Amino acid sequence: MNEEIKAKCEALKAFLNILDEDDLGTNFKVPFARPLDLVLPEDYLFFMNWSNGLYVFGLDILGIGNERSDLIENINWEQKKSNNLLPKHIIPFSPVGNGDFYCFDIKDGLKDGVCPVIYWQWDYSSPNDYEYLADSFVDWLAITMNEMIEEEE
Repeated sequence: MNEEIKAKCEALKAFLNILDEDDLGTNFKVPFARPLDLVLPEDYLFFMNWSNGLYVFGLDILGIGNERSDLIENINWEQKKSNNLLPKHIIPFSPVGNGDFYCFDIKDGLKDGVCPVIYWQWDYSSPNDYEYLADSFVDWLAITMNEMIEEEE
């Protein structure tokens, strides 16, 4: 992971560590087991190695083997069984509701260990038409959390 991304991850983790337990749900009980057959961005892996799944301000970020929400089960459902199948290069890591997801777009692989985050709308998006949100997971998470904090004020 490049130093800029690592510094952003460390700063955001420090902020998460000071949140009230009512605002932050983590899964420290289940160790994160990185799937070897799945490309995942390093900034996402950073947070999953800290907490295998997060629930912050109503935002659910999937872990692996997490009893509440599992990334692998979610990928299998959305890429093989749902009504609007996700392409293999779109990895749904955070459900929004109504079949919509925040996703990693790994079509072009990882650049400096990260990839873009997109919004996949189940009844509108297609493999070539979706909303681009951020250059990286940590940038997306920081932007999203700031928006949620502003909404609560």
